[in-house]
Parts: sequence; C-alpha cells; structure tokens
Amino acid sequence: GRGGAGGPAGPPGGPPRPGGARPRAPGAWAGGPAPPPPTTLQVVASSGYDRRVVERFPIVGVTDDNPTAKAFTSGRAIAMPARAGHPAAMTVPLAGARGTSGVLSLEMTDARDANADVLAAAGIVASQLATLLEPLPSLDAEPAEVPPARVELG
Repeated sequence: GRGGAGGPAGPPGGPPRPGGARPRAPGAWAGGPAPPPPTTLQVVASSGYDRRVVERFPIVGVTDDNPTAKAFTSGRAIAMPARAGHPAAMTVPLAGARGTSGVLSLEMTDARDANADVLAAAGIVASQLATLLEPLPSLDAEPAEVPPARVELG
C-alpha cells in the first residue's frame, strides 16, 4: 500500500465530483485526546473495506515518513498522484480549535488525480470531522465566567 496513507476504498461509482474525479469513502485516522499530543495514529472509522482488512491497517507514528503522518504533523493536505496499481489519493488533517486530532484519508475511484476542487471539498469534510473529535470540556470543570453583554441602542 501507501504506508497507511491510501485510505479505505469505498464503493465504485457514485456521482461525479467537480473536475470529474470521484473520491472513495473516507478513512479517518486519529490520535489520542489532547493533551499531550498523540505519537501514533490508527484507523478509527472506515468505509468500503472489509473489517478484517481494516484490522490489518498499521498504526502510524506521527513522525513516520508517509503522507498520513506528514498531513498530521504539517497541518496541510497532501495529494498523491495515481501510479501503477495505486489510485490517486489524498490525506487531509482534521484540524480543530485545539489543534490537529487526526487525518482524513481518501482514494480516487478513477485514474484522475485530485484537483483543487476535490481537495477543497475534502478540507470541508475534514473540518466537520474535526469538530466531532474535539474533546468536550469536563463536566467537573468550573464554569468560565462570562461578563454580561452590553448592548447600546442608538
């Protein structure tokens, strides 16, 4: 594979995306809750692969030399062009208010590479996933004091 960066495959077909490329269903790689920052990433959600295949996906170190780790540490989306036997793919960090919590990994269903429109759409999906992975404040924490709002009418 691509060193953990290819992402789970989704069902073939589906509606065409901008530029004619169709991403397969995503795989999400996530680290542990922050703080401290995670040192490894593992698949926490997938679509399109048999459960037994997903169980064999490797745990990825955040310092590993592969697109999944690089997207996590750099905070930037990475597109990999198609090559013999491998479809084009992309990894997009799941970046939220408290930092990067994981990586969305996608494979393209056709021979085309990911264009700017597909990367932008993947970034939007990754942002939404990041909000789901943000740790919630502890119920035991003291509530923050919020000063009353002042509204002045003309």
